[in-house]
Amino acid sequence: MKKLSKKLGILFLVASVLVTSMSCKNNILRKGTGPQAKIGDIITFNFTVKKDTATLFSSSVQGQPAQEILKDPTSVPDPFYKFLTQSLLSLHQGDSASFNWKIDTMKVKPRGLETAKIVLINIGVNDLKNEKDFLATLPPEQQKQFMMQKKSAAAQERLTGMKAQIQASGDAFVAAAPAFAARSKAVADSATALAAKFASNTLPSNVQTTPSGLKYLILKEGTGKVSADGDYTFVQYYGCTKAGKRFDESFQKGQPFPFLVGIQPVIPAWDEAVKIFKEGTTGVIFVPAALAYGAKGQGKDIAPNTDLVFYMEILKTF
Repeated sequence: MKKLSKKLGILFLVASVLVTSMSCKNNILRKGTGPQAKIGDIITFNFTVKKDTATLFSSSVQGQPAQEILKDPTSVPDPFYKFLTQSLLSLHQGDSASFNWKIDTMKVKPRGLETAKIVLINIGVNDLKNEKDFLATLPPEQQKQFMMQKKSAAAQERLTGMKAQIQASGDAFVAAAPAFAARSKAVADSATALAAKFASNTLPSNVQTTPSGLKYLILKEGTGKVSADGDYTFVQYYGCTKAGKRFDESFQKGQPFPFLVGIQPVIPAWDEAVKIFKEGTTGVIFVPAALAYGAKGQGKDIAPNTDLVFYMEILKTF
């Protein structure tokens, strides 16, 4: 899937140099006989980017075509990326097209194109597949990575309009760092005491167990939303082993840990826990090794097959 990631990354290079203006022209150089691209298809294409007569980039020279999942252009906020998507959707498999962008009237030109008047982009569509057929060409592990990449892209797109809110929350948490740090010892004492009960099998009767084997205790019920895959969630936490040995925490650092639920790599117990705890909840999870780091362990602090305990505060979810 690293190859696919690189291919997708190439497309972002195109987006960084393409500029949409009303003076854009599209010339079909070669007409293909394949189907026309449609939303949801995975399109594979080669392209060159030229400034005047100088070639700035060529995927053929790089030996790696671009690859992209075609979106509904109306959902693409960036104007040049929107235009590129519209252009790709106008092409058929086997088509080759030339696009001229007149950029001499732009107030701020893309880096490297400050002296250019026209940018020429040649695009040749190599292949079109729907998602089902495309996934069938990938090994199982790459199929998983592809779907995770798709979920991540969708989440990032959704969160784009929330950047100001997310930044404001992050700034507020930074400002509150001394207060979080001052609570570190009290949190550690609470987590260690509950870890001892976990080890002696004397956990409180109100501890609940999920079908996966994760145990959890709600110390304070929140009133906000429950996280779902693709949400961006800020969590303060303290982690220790079942024996009470601390291995990591965010309280002393003063800043919570933000992550994309169901997308950013965390232990399975975390993804499950934040889908149980509402925003504003303080709780403790008791994690079997299979839902943590399993037989491999993690570094020098977490031995193989170690059960863990996390004190968690779900601060904010977007």
